[in-house]
Amino acid sequence: VADGDALASPETDGTAEQERKLFLGGLSWETTDQGLRDHFGQHGELTDVVIMKDKMTGKSRGFGFVTFREKSDADKAVALLREK
Repeated sequence: VADGDALASPETDGTAEQERKLFLGGLSWETTDQGLRDHFGQHGELTDVVIMKDKMTGKSRGFGFVTFREKSDADKAVALLREK
């Protein structure tokens, strides 16, 4: 993919991954991929969940990403987070 452009996958709603992916900062060190999947999965179907980990220790770096199948679900999740 040239110039960092993300392509929409055929199993999504046709929007680029960048528009469906949420950055999650300030995560608790105890947060798990499954915990994020359970929480954000309430707002729509997820295609990817990842917590970034230190390569040397394997411990969480305190941030991660969730990617929704539908952009509208990502937008809904962001709106709900902003309400809190």
